[in-house]
Amino acid sequence: MLVGTDTGNAMDLSQRTATQMRARGFAVELLELNEIGDMADLENREHVMLIVSTAGEGDMPATADSFWEFINDPMIETEAQP
Repeated sequence: MLVGTDTGNAMDLSQRTATQMRARGFAVELLELNEIGDMADLENREHVMLIVSTAGEGDMPATADSFWEFINDPMIETEAQP
C-alpha cells in the first residue's frame, strides 16, 4: 500500500485499511510514495493500492512529491523487460 499525505489523514486511513486487510489474511506492506525510487520497486508486486490525499488546492502531498515527479518523467521506462 502506497501512501501520500500532508496532514496524516491518508496515513491514518491506510493504517486502518492495512489492519483490516491483514485480519483477512492479506500480506500488506505500507510505504510512503516517496519511498518508490524507480519502476523496479514496483515490478514484483502483484497488487498495489494507493491512498493519497491532496494538499492545499489539489497539490501533491509532501510524502508523494518526488514520486509524482518521477512518475511524470517522459523518459520513464514503463514497458516490461523480457
